[in-house]
Amino acid sequence: MIRPAEPTPNAPGAGNGERLLSVASQVSLLAGSLMALVAISPLLQLPKAIISLRFLGTPLSLEATQQAVVALLGGLLGWVGAREVLIEHPAYEPGARIYTHRVLPALAGAAALTLWQRQNFSLEARFALGACLALSFCLVLLSQYIALDEHTSGASWARSAMHALALLIAYYLWAVIYETRARSSVTATTSAVLGLLVAMDALQYDARDEETLWLFSAVAGLIIGECAWALNYWQATAPQAAAVLTSGTYAMIAVAKCRLRRSLNSAAVLEHVALAVIMLLAGMVAFA
Repeated sequence: MIRPAEPTPNAPGAGNGERLLSVASQVSLLAGSLMALVAISPLLQLPKAIISLRFLGTPLSLEATQQAVVALLGGLLGWVGAREVLIEHPAYEPGARIYTHRVLPALAGAAALTLWQRQNFSLEARFALGACLALSFCLVLLSQYIALDEHTSGASWARSAMHALALLIAYYLWAVIYETRARSSVTATTSAVLGLLVAMDALQYDARDEETLWLFSAVAGLIIGECAWALNYWQATAPQAAAVLTSGTYAMIAVAKCRLRRSLNSAAVLEHVALAVIMLLAGMVAFA
């Protein structure tokens, strides 16, 4: 676990110019790396690769597309780069658990590269979008750095903002997954993994230990996977299917947070379920 730093009204690392300079250097390097990946991705000519396997007794053929490979590289960049930023935090101790704090940067990197590749703008507009995505990536890294220690000024705000952003990223990725119209064994499995990761990112600050965190996150992921499996039998648009999964994930995470904080009651359940239903209806109407 992360050792709590001494409470301070200032930003993390305040009074330590070298630490702040190191963090800024790492974040700018990662943003530059993301832009470099954006720049070279159109030049990548990957050989067509089809992976054949059997899943639950069903034969599957998975094609490794360029879009998927580049998105995977973006996720890997976020996963590896987040560690280099987080270890600069004054509350970090060698061997501390920080892998849960690297989930959102990895998802953000994958979503950014996926979004960029799917646009048909002019070259100038696409690079402008790439710059905006790189800036957003920087903000994610800095917010995760701030949220690492609850005693840091602004940590509560950063955690709330990152939870909302995680749901937004998950919504987009679920829409992309559903849009592939792949077999349920593929879409349901990837949706379940995504649901597990989002739940883990949201619950990491409330779970008492890793076993509890993994248990709650795995249950949420399993339910999301089952919902995604059922959605393949419904003629919904990709945004509508993503709205179902996102609103369901919000409700589960909100109730789980109340349970972990020992504040679960019928009023809290009704409040969060009602908000989830409103989110769902808004998504359905917007993308009807």
